[in-house]
Amino acid sequence: TMLTGYVEENGDQRMWLTGMDAEGNLLFEKIFPVSQAIRGNSIARLDKNTMVIAGDVTDKALRRNGFFCKVSLRGEILAYKSLGGREDDFLAAVQPLQDGRIALAGKSKSFLRGSRRDRAWVVITDQEGNLLEERYYGSKTNDESSWLLQSHEGSLFSGGFSSQQILKAEQAWVFKLGHSFNVRPPEQPLSLKPGAVYYSNGTFMEPGGRAFFNLTLNNEDKGLIGLKAVIEVENAFSGTAVLQETALPVLLPNDAPILGLPLFFQENTTLGTQRFKVRVYQGTRLISDAAFFNINIGAVTSPRLALSLLSQPSDNQLGIEVHNAGNSAAQGVSLFVSSDRSGALPDQHYIGEIPAGETRQKIFPFSPVGMDGLVTIRVADATLLVTDTLVIQPKLPETTPVKMDTTGKRDYLTAIWFSPNPDQFDRKEIVWSEGEIIIQVKVVSNKGLDKQHFCIEINGQPCVQGMKFEEVEMKGSRFSKTFQQRIKLGEGVNSLRAFVQNEAGKTETEPLKIIYTPRKPNLHVLSIGVPAVDLKYTTKDARDFVQALTSTKLKNTAFQAVFLDTLFVEATTTKTEILKCLRRMQYRFDDRQIAPQDLLLVFISSHGLSLGEGGFRIAASDFDGPFVEETSLDFEKEIVDYLRPTACRQLFVLDACHSGTADSRTKTSGMAEWAASQHQLNMLVSCRAEEYSYEDDQWENGAFTEGLIEAIRVFASRPQSIDLNNDKKLDMKELFVFVNKRVPELVQTKRPKPPTSQHPMMILNDQTHPLILFDSTGR
Repeated sequence: TMLTGYVEENGDQRMWLTGMDAEGNLLFEKIFPVSQAIRGNSIARLDKNTMVIAGDVTDKALRRNGFFCKVSLRGEILAYKSLGGREDDFLAAVQPLQDGRIALAGKSKSFLRGSRRDRAWVVITDQEGNLLEERYYGSKTNDESSWLLQSHEGSLFSGGFSSQQILKAEQAWVFKLGHSFNVRPPEQPLSLKPGAVYYSNGTFMEPGGRAFFNLTLNNEDKGLIGLKAVIEVENAFSGTAVLQETALPVLLPNDAPILGLPLFFQENTTLGTQRFKVRVYQGTRLISDAAFFNINIGAVTSPRLALSLLSQPSDNQLGIEVHNAGNSAAQGVSLFVSSDRSGALPDQHYIGEIPAGETRQKIFPFSPVGMDGLVTIRVADATLLVTDTLVIQPKLPETTPVKMDTTGKRDYLTAIWFSPNPDQFDRKEIVWSEGEIIIQVKVVSNKGLDKQHFCIEINGQPCVQGMKFEEVEMKGSRFSKTFQQRIKLGEGVNSLRAFVQNEAGKTETEPLKIIYTPRKPNLHVLSIGVPAVDLKYTTKDARDFVQALTSTKLKNTAFQAVFLDTLFVEATTTKTEILKCLRRMQYRFDDRQIAPQDLLLVFISSHGLSLGEGGFRIAASDFDGPFVEETSLDFEKEIVDYLRPTACRQLFVLDACHSGTADSRTKTSGMAEWAASQHQLNMLVSCRAEEYSYEDDQWENGAFTEGLIEAIRVFASRPQSIDLNNDKKLDMKELFVFVNKRVPELVQTKRPKPPTSQHPMMILNDQTHPLILFDSTGR
C-alpha cells in the first residue's frame, strides 16, 4: 500500500510518500523538495511495479502548477513533469487508461490570461508525463474537477463542484468526457488465478447471504475494456448453469490486479460444498482460460436466547421463561439476577441445556421488600457470548410509615432514584462523560406532591425545598410524580442526594455518586491472585500490587479515578468466576462506564502452564490436571480475546510463572515466547524464555512483583532515580528499566543460589506515545 499527501516544515508544505506492507508496517518514507512537489493529491497503480502521482507545486514565479510523477514501489522517481500554463493550475486526480496513456484532472485559470476564476481541467499524458492533450470544462463561474474514473467499457467520468448557482448555491457536478476507445481482444488468453473466498462468518456462505471471491487476472498484453466475469455452477444432473455476471474494471497493460468479486446465492440454494467455474468475456467473446473454485454453502447454527416474564413478580416468587429461538442447542444456560444497589455480584440460577426451539421455565424465591429500584435479569450460555437481558420494576411498597394522622391512617412518602438507576450498575459510582446530567427521582405519597417539595443536595451543600423549583420538571399524577432536574457536574466525584418533604413527612434518597472525567482517563485495575497449595505468595502478590498502585502516599494525577476489581480467594478465582469478571468489563464498556481513552490494567499471579505449540494457560483455583481446558484459561483466547470488545487501552502484567517444586521456580518458555510474538498488546511479563520465575520468603512476594512494588515506592520517595526524562511521570519504559535491573538483583540474593537468572520482558504496541502509569505534576 502506498500513500501520498504532505507535511509542513518551517512554514512550507512538502509532498510526503510512504509505503506499507499488508499489516501496516512502514517500508519506506520519503519527503520531496519544495521545488518538486508541495502536495501529493492522488496516487494510482500504473502496472505491477509502478505508481503514478498527481499533485501541485509552486514554480519560480510563485505560480501554482500541477505535476505528474511516476515512482517505483520503493519511492524512486522514474519520471516527473510540471504541467500548467501562465496562471495558477492544480491537479487533484490521476487515472491510468487501458491504452497506456494517463488522464489527470483538477482546475486551471490558464484557459484565459488574467482569469480570476477556475475551470475544470483534464490532461492526457504519456507514461513519461509528456502532454498529449488538454481540455477545459465548465461555465462562466468557478468550476473544478476533484476526481477522475474510467468505467469498465472505457468511458471517462469526472466530477467536482460548480458555482453556476442554478439553485443559488455551489453544487456537485458530474460530467462524462468525450473520449472513445476501440474495443480490441487480447492477442493471447488472460490467465486467471483463483484466490481465497471470504465469508462473513469466516466459515461458509449462507443462502441469501453474500461472500467475496478473490480472482487474479494476469495480463501480459495491452490494456482491455468491456470485460465481465461469468461464474457458472457445475451440477452433475443439469451440467453448468450461469450463476452471475459481474462487470470488471478496466485492465491496464502488463498488470495483474487482484479483484474481489461479490457472490450471492438465493435462499433455496442447496447446502454443502459446490464447485464453480469462472471465465472472463469481452462482450460475447471468451478471452480467458477457466478457473475453478469451491464454495461452502451452509446454514448458521447458533443458539439465540430470549427472556420473558411468566407473570408479574409476586411477594414470594419470580417466574422467568427462557426460549431458544436459534437453530442449535444452548449449553450451560444460567440466569443472573441483580437487584441490590451495593454492587455485589448477581445471584446465579443454573438451567442447563436448552435445545433449539425449546423453552425452559424457572421459578425461584423473590421478595421485593427493600428493593427500591429496577431488577436486572440476564441469561447467558456457557460461553457467555449468547445473552439476553430483561429489566423489571418490582411493585413498590404500598406504604412507608412516616406519621399517623388524626384519622388513624398511616401517611407515607417514598423517593427512589429512577434515572440514572444505580441498581443497573455493578459499582457504587457511575461514570459520566458529559458536563451535565439529567436526574429523575420517582416519588410516591398519599399526600399531594409539587415542585416546591423537591430539591437536590449536591456535594453536601444543603438545599431548601422550593428554592430552585423553576429548574425542576415534574410528570405524573397528584400522588405519584417523577421529578426531573438538569445538574451541572464538577470535575471528579459528584455526590447527589434528593430530598422530598410534604404534608406526609420528609424522606431522602441514598447518595448517588457521579464521576465526571472531561480531561483525564480513568484507571480500571483487575488484580487476580489465584491461591495455590504449593505457592505461598500469589494472593499476596496481587493484593500488594494493588495497595502499591493505590497508595495515598503517591498522589497520581494521571487518572481521574481508579476502580478496583480484586479476585483473591478460592471462590472468586475459579475459571468461571474469572471469565464472568472479564465479561463484566465488556458490560461496563457497553454501559459507558469504561471509556476508549481509559486504561484497563490486568495483573495476574498464578501458575502458568506451557502446553506446546505456543500455547500458554493460566491455572484457576479449581485447576485439575486431567481437565486442563476446563480448569485453566487460555491466555490468548480466554483472557486477551475476551477483553477485545472492551475497546479501551489495555495493559497485562503477568507474574504467572511460579511452580510447585520445592525451590519455587518454573520454566515458562511458552508464555515468554508467546508474549514475544505479540505486537498489538501492552504486556509486562515476569521472565524470558528458558528462564525461571522465583518467589522467596525474604521478599514475601514473587521477585517480579517485589520489583514492581519497589519501583512504585521509589517513584513516590525518590522520583529522580527512576524518572529518566524528569517529566515527573512514570511510564512503562521507565518502569521496565527499573524492574529489569532490580529483579535479577533480587534473584541473586535467593538461597540456595538459583540455576538461572530472571529478566522481565515488555511488549508495547505503541512505541511513540508513552503509556503513563503515574503523574505527579499536580502534587
